[in-house]
Parts: sequence; structure tokens; C-alpha cells
Amino acid sequence: MLHDCRRDASLVLNRRRGDLMEILQDVMIEQPSTEQHEIRLEATGPIEGDWDAARLRRVFSNLLSNAVKFSPHGGAITIVAIIEQARTGPNAVIEVRDSGIGIPAADLPHVFERFTRGGNASAIAATVSASPGSST
Repeated sequence: MLHDCRRDASLVLNRRRGDLMEILQDVMIEQPSTEQHEIRLEATGPIEGDWDAARLRRVFSNLLSNAVKFSPHGGAITIVAIIEQARTGPNAVIEVRDSGIGIPAADLPHVFERFTRGGNASAIAATVSASPGSST
């Protein structure tokens, strides 16, 4: 995602001071199909910074949606938010952990390319859409 920002000179970020935890909590609340999964947020406290809240909501919503879609029914999904100290200063680190099959190692270098899906995504999506209680 950051790589795309650097390539696209027309991308304008609308950064405002805020708490990253509030953005994550909003995304969790707005996530459909959460009755099938336990979604938890683990953090040590607020993560204040200058964020483009709309863009981060979109990124986190996509990550959480994928975790819900590709995790088995009833699987736990955990969002971990921490601050790591780097030489250049503090960095916010967000991890989405789930019990899904994951992304094949061969697909990892392409994970941020537009319209790219893991080689195992179609088989998993077919299984998920055919699960009990689905409308297909």
C-alpha cells in the first residue's frame, strides 16, 4: 500500500491528529458477518498520530474482511496494535491474526499488487461460499 502511494503522485493524504485505536474499533464495529467469528483487539493503549483515517479504515476493513472470509466458521481473529521503537522514532504496527490457511509463500512478494489474490484464494472462497448457512 505504501509503495503504491509513492508511485501515484496524485494520491493526496488527508492526515489529521487522532487515535489509531479508534479507527480500528470503528472498523471492527462496521465489519459484517462478525457473528461467525470472535474478533478481538489487543493493544497497550492509545496510538496517537497523524493519520488519514479514511484510507486506514479502507485498508483495515479489507484486511479484516479477508480474515473473516478465509477463516473457518467460529475461528478467532485478533487485531494486535503496538508501538515499536525504531531508530527514526516510534512506529505503529498493526497485525491481523486469524486461523485461516494463509497466503502461500510464493504469493507473498505480490501481496500488495493491485487485483492480486493468493493462488489458494479461489478454492477457499468456493468452500466458504458453500458452507452451511450460505445462500448458494
